[in-house]
Amino acid sequence: MKVLLRVGDIVSYLADMGWERDPHGWQGASIWRTADDYEVLVPGRDGMGDSDRRLREILRCLSVVEDRPADDIAGDIAHPNADRQFFHTFPAGRDPGYTPLTSGAKALQGVRGVLGAATRTVLQGPHFAFAGRPPSVVTDILRAAELGPSRAGSYIFEVRLATDAIAGVPGGEAVGGRAVVVQMLEAVSAVQTAVAAQDPSAFDETVTAGVSADFCRALSELSGSGHDEPFQITFRWARARPLDATSQSVAFPETAGSLLLAAAERLRGLNASGPATVTGIVEGLHDDAASEDRWRMKVRGELRTAHLQRSRRAVWVRLGSQADYERAIAAHRERLVITVAGELSSTTGRVELVPERGFAL
Repeated sequence: MKVLLRVGDIVSYLADMGWERDPHGWQGASIWRTADDYEVLVPGRDGMGDSDRRLREILRCLSVVEDRPADDIAGDIAHPNADRQFFHTFPAGRDPGYTPLTSGAKALQGVRGVLGAATRTVLQGPHFAFAGRPPSVVTDILRAAELGPSRAGSYIFEVRLATDAIAGVPGGEAVGGRAVVVQMLEAVSAVQTAVAAQDPSAFDETVTAGVSADFCRALSELSGSGHDEPFQITFRWARARPLDATSQSVAFPETAGSLLLAAAERLRGLNASGPATVTGIVEGLHDDAASEDRWRMKVRGELRTAHLQRSRRAVWVRLGSQADYERAIAAHRERLVITVAGELSSTTGRVELVPERGFAL
């Protein structure tokens, strides 16, 4: 048994996957069945004499039912609190499970860059391009993330990050693993929409979703040495903290790599401007006494601009006074829906909404 499996985790996994428990059981063990009449026998506790054999039988059955490798399922069972991302590349002319060394190295660096850019966005807010050395929080998140084995069929980089992984500095903001992965999905999804337009200018409106020049360049590294191969990213959410869908996949065509490179160059030269309105819930607050723009809040909801209608985003909003910040704290505590109208700005490096007159509840 390559992964240590506990009876409690197996039972919770079966329940989450829709298996039903027989109320009678058998000699202390529990019997679980599916609607298709598959049946497994789960030991009554950890460490029983036949536990290893029973667990192997359970994994074999689950592999058939779910049509995926037993080792993959074992990883899901043993780590109920981990989000997993699968970076799926398609190297041409290679045996399953192999990729050119040069392409593999670039892709792995891209995976690292995508995760790092998402972490910086959570911590520092959306940017057209990040400046300076990454904060230590980025290193902490990259250290907490785990790189798994490749998969047959093509070449797949698996990354596992615990939802409760926390990185931060004493007295500063903390960044959680789940927040980083959700931010990564939001940015990747916005990039997919922009790629479909086949025009680098389509990326202009993706910055508020966390798409930066850094993110685009890192993502392009998944498209092969010539930046002309398709790729796909699959997000599988932790069983202990499920989202609306068990897993979500975002695919990119052969043209994505070159478009991402062009978009990265374009974003480095842009600035945010124009009227915008966001309506939603206060998701985060920031008070930096050492900064001139001291107070900020993050609002998740519907963003509207001159070119973007009803796009769901997390938008950073600059607050002009202590009174506005205290109102934001109250709105966050009571989960009130607020509306902020103003102008987009990137004068601080961060892309944010500057309100015209505070915000409305």
